[in-house]
Amino acid sequence: AYNLARSAERAGKLDDALKAYQAYLTLAPKAEDRGQVEALLPVLEKQIREQWPEVAVSSLPPGARIVLDGTASDQVTPATLRLPPGAHTLRLTVAGYAPSDRALKLAVGAAETLTVTLVPLEVEPVPMSTLKILGWTSAGLGVAGLGAGVLFTVLTNDASDKADGLA
Repeated sequence: AYNLARSAERAGKLDDALKAYQAYLTLAPKAEDRGQVEALLPVLEKQIREQWPEVAVSSLPPGARIVLDGTASDQVTPATLRLPPGAHTLRLTVAGYAPSDRALKLAVGAAETLTVTLVPLEVEPVPMSTLKILGWTSAGLGVAGLGAGVLFTVLTNDASDKADGLA
């Protein structure tokens, strides 16, 4: 882990070097050079802060999951990200909202703020189920049948009254 950290540091991959040094300290808690490595960690962290751009990401609504360069993370908005300089793609996703993609071009030492307003998905109308249609059809037929029955009764009574008047 120590050799990996030294190689990463020489190659300018400071984030990898920092992680490898931390792994080294975990793997070798009684290392003779522990004090030197522990003193190096804040120096690397400072160099990373100076070289890697910082992006403050927030969303409306908050709590959007962050997908960076196609890789999902456990981070949600609001969040502050330290990213290597260069081009990146940021996607924010929240249930019930359309995902939002943003392209970022980050320069060394830059600090950016990104606020994304997510657009709610349109709710599609729920189609009437067959049972609902049958229920409303039955109710309509019942009302029509009741109306016809009342009309037939009135006409029958009227005809009966007329027949009684003739007799």
